[in-house]
Amino acid sequence: MQQLGGDNEGDIEEVQKLRAQTLNIYLLYLVGITLFIYKSAYHVDVAYLKYFRDLEVVGGYSQRAAALSHLYKELNNASH
Repeated sequence: MQQLGGDNEGDIEEVQKLRAQTLNIYLLYLVGITLFIYKSAYHVDVAYLKYFRDLEVVGGYSQRAAALSHLYKELNNASH
């Protein structure tokens, strides 16, 4: 195993890649225990990892428009 030291670009890139993977796994865990709390299984599908690819753009999302859209959809479902 290589020692992580010095200014080796390969090591720095590897550490950044591992940090990004660890962050994605942690976020998947948080989503699994907070949003999907009413489930019969003890796992979260890894298909949700694709939503953590571009975390930088999340700040630009319109949360109010998404919430309003969801409420209108649920109101439509309830009225039927």
